[in-house]
Amino acid sequence: MVLEIFLYVFGAFNILYFGFYSFNFSMNNPFLWFILGGGALLCALGAVHNVMRVKDIHFPIAVKVVICILAAIVIISFIIAEAVVIKGANDKPKEYPDIIIIPGARVMGTTISTNLRNRLDKALEYYNSVYDENKGEVYFICSGGQGPGEDISEALAMKNYLMENGIDESKILMEDKSKNTYQNMKYSYEKAKSIKKTKEELESSEVVIFTNSFHVARSCIFAKKIGFKNAKGIGAGLKPGTEYLCYTREACSLIFYKLKGVY
Repeated sequence: MVLEIFLYVFGAFNILYFGFYSFNFSMNNPFLWFILGGGALLCALGAVHNVMRVKDIHFPIAVKVVICILAAIVIISFIIAEAVVIKGANDKPKEYPDIIIIPGARVMGTTISTNLRNRLDKALEYYNSVYDENKGEVYFICSGGQGPGEDISEALAMKNYLMENGIDESKILMEDKSKNTYQNMKYSYEKAKSIKKTKEELESSEVVIFTNSFHVARSCIFAKKIGFKNAKGIGAGLKPGTEYLCYTREACSLIFYKLKGVY
């Protein structure tokens, strides 16, 4: 009975969240449909469990064992991945940065989205709080290509915003080819070679990545995989109400890329 109630309640929550997100934000996020499907599946499993309980139908012991093992693997994997995501979101590095990397996010025409502005503002806040010309120059790498509905690349939109907020153009490097997080880090590493001439310099550089809180862990994992051995991250805020989708999707992404052998 407890399992049945859990399946119904959690399934209903996912379906209601789909409606809430669709009404308040948009239906363009593909993972939103995964949440809807997951909610429907959980409710269906609850109904099946109810029928089996009422009619006193039981699976063979072997089937129950297999189901329990598979369920345990999925649940434990998700909990571990989510813990990594949450830890990354709450890290607060204090090192003086050599390089600040800002991965791109959606640009509407030429206007940066709220999520991207949050990343940029967090980077500017950090930079202004730690910058000391006696400690050396700090370089920004704006990383993001041009996607559908974007009149300019995300990198150029970010560069313009940084310059409007007092950052000298000579301290900004644009990486405008990347389409995903892994490419953000890979191509940023290539760009960084123009300011750090040797592999040893790159690996020892203090790199701070500014992205939204849920995205910090994966960004740092990829950056270290690429060659930024001292990469750390600082998370910016999210639109209220989007946390559940973002954090759930990110845990699933970590599992997916782990299974693909990306890291």
